[in-house]
Amino acid sequence: DLGLDYYVIGESFETSVPWDRTNTNPHRAGKPKEKGTQQNDAGACVYFYFAFNYRGISDPVHVYEQIEVMYKGTIVKGG
Repeated sequence: DLGLDYYVIGESFETSVPWDRTNTNPHRAGKPKEKGTQQNDAGACVYFYFAFNYRGISDPVHVYEQIEVMYKGTIVKGG
């Protein structure tokens, strides 16, 4: 709600990435589960945050949705 006071609209979304598509592999670093951390054997969870200032834009939700669809499509194409 604070963002809306400054004409900012935004959201976060996440995806999973198989370890073979990342630059790292936690299995090489030992066993993080033993240290009390979580580990996903299938891959990494990647979070994206996107926001923009919508001052002067007549339909910011529509603009946001268009940009979000583009970003999500790029993520899917990247595997």
